[in-house]
Amino acid sequence: MIEAEKYVKKDFSSEKLKIDSYEACTFEECNFEGVHLSGIKFIECEFIDCNLTNAFLKTTTLNEVSFQGCKMMGILFGEINPFLLDVRFASCQLSLCSFYALNLKSTLFLNCILKDADFTDTDLSSSVFERCDLNGARFERANLQKVDFRTAENLAMDPELNKLKGAQFSVDGAKGLLAKYQIKIS
Repeated sequence: MIEAEKYVKKDFSSEKLKIDSYEACTFEECNFEGVHLSGIKFIECEFIDCNLTNAFLKTTTLNEVSFQGCKMMGILFGEINPFLLDVRFASCQLSLCSFYALNLKSTLFLNCILKDADFTDTDLSSSVFERCDLNGARFERANLQKVDFRTAENLAMDPELNKLKGAQFSVDGAKGLLAKYQIKIS
């Protein structure tokens, strides 16, 4: 186990991670593009301005992990270890990611781009999408109870396919709930 280490500008696409458990570590401006992080445990770690595009996270543990300013396109988060999952995202590029069937209760998405992200069967209850771009994001059979979408942009979903009790929307966001009915609101 590695504890409280800081990694700056490391290219892990050519230099592999040698340990399977990292606790209270910081990864800053590191490249993990296409890297197999399968089975690795990250506990109380921070990823700042890293590139994790198309990284493989099969059975990876993410417990109290924050991602800030990271490029994370195309990640299949649904393959991670769901036990003790706790993540936060701020100013991240999460387009084309799949969060299929994850328990993401009370997760913060702050100023993120989530274009064409998949939240099918995901439990997002009490989560916050603050100033996020949800253009093309897919919400089906998702638990969206008490989710705060008030400042989210480009939100469109079928309210009949999701649990929405207590969810919060702006007037513009509510229009995305009615898009399937092809009605005009002025």
